[in-house]
Amino acid sequence: MSQANVEVVRRFYEGVNRRDLTILDGLVTPESEFSSVFATSEGRVFRGQEGIRDYFAAIDAAFTDFETEVDKLIGGSEDRVVAMTRVSGRGRESGVAVDQRFAQVWTLRDGAVIRIETYLDEGEALEAAGLGE
Repeated sequence: MSQANVEVVRRFYEGVNRRDLTILDGLVTPESEFSSVFATSEGRVFRGQEGIRDYFAAIDAAFTDFETEVDKLIGGSEDRVVAMTRVSGRGRESGVAVDQRFAQVWTLRDGAVIRIETYLDEGEALEAAGLGE
């Protein structure tokens, strides 16, 4: 696994957890795509810096204290990183706590995020990254 790509993924998570979305400007291109399985955006594909900013605006409108914790980063190839994550927060209106595990397959090129695909099942993410049985 490319250590540089792992560092890009770490910086991305750190930036969005601080809601410092200027981090996106250096890591995401207009062609980048992010797919989410989270209820506020299930099935939707977000494109470029503006799309990902829109995703986090929707998250922040629906939740308080929303954060992503990275449990593990796994290399799939030179251009892929699999992140095993846990998101937590609280429904802004309901007050209901959210605690959900996700896996994300990151595809990177030349230090930029090309695609982020999100899976509810870690095995599916590993399979998508070419690490399945």
